[in-house]
Order: sequence, then C-alpha cells, then structure tokens
Amino acid sequence: AATVQLLLILLDVMAVQPPTARASRRGFLGASTAACAMSRAVPCAADLRDRLGDGGGDAVRIQPPAGVVPFGDQREYVALRLPNGARALLVHDVEATRAEVALAIAGAGQFSDPPDTPGLAHLTEHMVLAADGHVNEDGDGELEAWLAARDGASNAFTALELVCFHLSVAHDSLEPALRRFLALFARPPPLAGSALSREIERVHAELSAPSDGLREFYLLKALAQPDH
Repeated sequence: AATVQLLLILLDVMAVQPPTARASRRGFLGASTAACAMSRAVPCAADLRDRLGDGGGDAVRIQPPAGVVPFGDQREYVALRLPNGARALLVHDVEATRAEVALAIAGAGQFSDPPDTPGLAHLTEHMVLAADGHVNEDGDGELEAWLAARDGASNAFTALELVCFHLSVAHDSLEPALRRFLALFARPPPLAGSALSREIERVHAELSAPSDGLREFYLLKALAQPDH
C-alpha cells in the first residue's frame, strides 16, 4: 500500500469573499495544491515564526527553500511538521474575511484504486463525510449542521493523486470548527450498512453524469503509467 502522507493546511486566508458567500468545491483547489507543495514547503514569515517560537508545542518548524510564495505576496507563512508526522502550512492574510481549513492526503487519490475496484478512493471520501453524525466525548461532531448554522460550508474531492477535505467559516468560529473537522478523521469511516449503500449510489450518480471533463479525467487515469 502506498504511504499516506497527511498534510494539514490551516488557512486564515484565501481570496476575499463576501461574508454570506458559500465556498465552492473548486474554490479550494488552491488549498489542496498548497498542501501538495508542502513536499517543497514554504519560507516562514518572521512575525509568525517569532510568535510560534520553536513551532508551537511539540511541532517542529520547517526551513524550506525559497521561491514557492509568489513575488509580492503580503501574506505571512509558517510551515510546521507536527509530532504525528503531518506537515502544516499556516497562512495569515489581514484582508481575508473568512477562515479556511483544508486537509489533503497524498497517495490516496484515484490512481490508488485497485484495478478491479474503480472508484474506491472516491467512495472512501464519501464515507468519511458520512461519519459526520458522530459526536465525541467533548461534544464535537455534526460538522455540516454546525457549519450551516454559522453560514459555513465544507466539501471534499478526490483527485488522481490525493483526496482533499476542506471547510470555510467565520474567523470567530475557526477553533470549534477545526475540532469538529478533525473529529471526522479520529476513527475509521463506517464501511457497512445503509450508509455504504447510499454513498455507492451517490458516487455512481456523480460518475454517470454527462461530462466531457469527467471523461477526459478517467481516460487519463486509464492511460497513465503506474510507474511514472
């Protein structure tokens, strides 16, 4: 099995949006791209670096090569490696009106589907979100309903080489939103029963929709060399 690398991006950033705007799925493609770029990492902004000291708790600050952040970018960046091996990118933008969070798992995309079970990675993405009703001992859970009551939104997508889960919420709700978001990954997703049957139907409906882009996507997947 491919080694799964967890990349957590905590974005107090992204493009400025109206307070009532609901985040779209494609609006977070930049976040997942940044997560993948953590293999190259980013330079750390001095201000945030000083505030975090040696990386905050047991996290280790990463000192990456320069050249990843666009020239003239006024945002502040800090890259960290967490005790569990996950890498985190924190970005601060004083003009951002909302907070964004994305978690990308490299090596868990559609290229990782078994040959005889196409769509398994996509289905797993759905099943992780299907566990949203779980509430842990601290009362954290029910992410979608909680976000909806605060004009927030969450979604996920499965690309060829990664799966990405993301959310958008008001700044003052970021900490409780993050707890509920991470609760989705605290236990294995439910892979049986009515939830599984329901999500299989949903994935099938998505993949059966008429779309030239979707056809091109799966043609590329079929023709790509596994050892490339």
